[in-house]
Amino acid sequence: MPISSLPERFSRTASTEEDRGAEGRLGRREFLLLGGAGAAVGAAKISTKDPGSAHAQGAENSTLKGHTGPRQKSILLVAAAQEPAKDLVAATLGWICRQKGVVFDVHYLAPDRDTGRLFSPMGSPVVGGRHYEVLARYVSKFETTVIRLGKTTLYSSLFRQAGVEVLEGSSDDLVKLYRLLAEWLGAPWPKVAVAVQTQGLPEGLRFGVAPYVFPEVTSRQALAVRLEEPDEQLRALHAAGTRTVFLVGGSDVASINRWRRLGFRVEVTEAIREQDNYATFTFREAEKHLDKATGVDFCEPRLASCLLPLAIAERRLLVCHEQLAVGSQRLGELNRRLGSDYAYFRYGGGIGHARNDEDMFPCFRAGVAVSVIEPRRPPLPGLMRHPEPIARPTAPPEAFEPTDVQLRRWASEGKILVSLIMHSGELSHYDAVLHIMDLCGVKGVKMGLGVGWHRYAWGGPWVEMLNVPPAQGGLLGICEPVLHSTGHGIVAEHLAEPKRLAAMMASARAKIA
Repeated sequence: MPISSLPERFSRTASTEEDRGAEGRLGRREFLLLGGAGAAVGAAKISTKDPGSAHAQGAENSTLKGHTGPRQKSILLVAAAQEPAKDLVAATLGWICRQKGVVFDVHYLAPDRDTGRLFSPMGSPVVGGRHYEVLARYVSKFETTVIRLGKTTLYSSLFRQAGVEVLEGSSDDLVKLYRLLAEWLGAPWPKVAVAVQTQGLPEGLRFGVAPYVFPEVTSRQALAVRLEEPDEQLRALHAAGTRTVFLVGGSDVASINRWRRLGFRVEVTEAIREQDNYATFTFREAEKHLDKATGVDFCEPRLASCLLPLAIAERRLLVCHEQLAVGSQRLGELNRRLGSDYAYFRYGGGIGHARNDEDMFPCFRAGVAVSVIEPRRPPLPGLMRHPEPIARPTAPPEAFEPTDVQLRRWASEGKILVSLIMHSGELSHYDAVLHIMDLCGVKGVKMGLGVGWHRYAWGGPWVEMLNVPPAQGGLLGICEPVLHSTGHGIVAEHLAEPKRLAAMMASARAKIA
């Protein structure tokens, strides 16, 4: 997108006629490495030059303003990624916590062999992905109670040191766990349950459907259980006061009769068809609940599990498609109908991964940006809903740029000027970007660093480094924040409507400010 088509406050002239003339006189091949000042066409600088701006004045009315005072209560569900009932427990806790004003998030554990690589199945590893550090931020920010589902020991020392209350639960006795949580949260026992088929699914749904059907649970304020729960669990559920069950799958006579025989009123709310796959099933579910949604995200099953609390809190829907190019078009259409600027999106790994960037073009043509994210990369994405205040910069980026006099001197000496831009604003790159920031600080290499509002909202303590002078260990004047693409996620700028692109950039800047 030509920079001249952006609003004035987003652009700065790339060069004057005099500069271009001087550039034409360059002879000696001597390179000088400058910062990110205006180096990328279409990149908008995050500037604090205006002393009256929200960012410069502490962001009193900012979306990213932090809060002080008593810590908000939170529940953190910790479980192994393969724990069978984790998504059902998350769907149940999600609506109860939303109703009670309690923060809720999940963190799932996986072996390192499934982590660390680009597009790895379970995102970043524990150490390299700074999971301990992120969890320490979380338990210090909130008055946290941890629910450990299944036998887990990771982070035990952290929880002990932080004085975190830990409650134990088992997928084999969901009724007992729900009793414990209802008592802890002071919530009445739901009279309705949603039973989700988890066994005998069609081949096209072999990785499970539980994370995609949470609206069936949240819209009814129901308990989520497995369709195949043993009779003992069903009797305990009935004895606790639940009388009605809605089935997702399990439309066969035997399943219905079993629940009826144990005293429940039964209704099939969503049948699972033998020919169903993720494209047919998840988009059918999304269309069913679209009128209550704020956005739709493209998530293969592992990512859907990790984003479930965020989706519930923000009333977003989760879909998946085996053919990304087709799914991208439908994703763009749904978000455009909802007026959503962006969709969380897994680019690689799992079902429906991208063959190349062109698979996302239909979404871009709909004017919807893609915010690339992966399972556990970053960990605890729900932190985006609770951004922390960060230090204000002591000077605007312009203060660290060479003067026009210096630029003319370099030109007369035949020096070639180079600016580096780190082309990454995606949250899924956070673990790599932090190392590059360290490298810039150690070597003094100046660079423009792509940012979007998600990076500020989730990674405030790390973004804060861009506002802190080098003498204090920061990167002010070394790494300069530059708005990446739309600021909400990536698009192919040449496919976007110029006015919509400019509006998205403006709204992202407002969130950051």
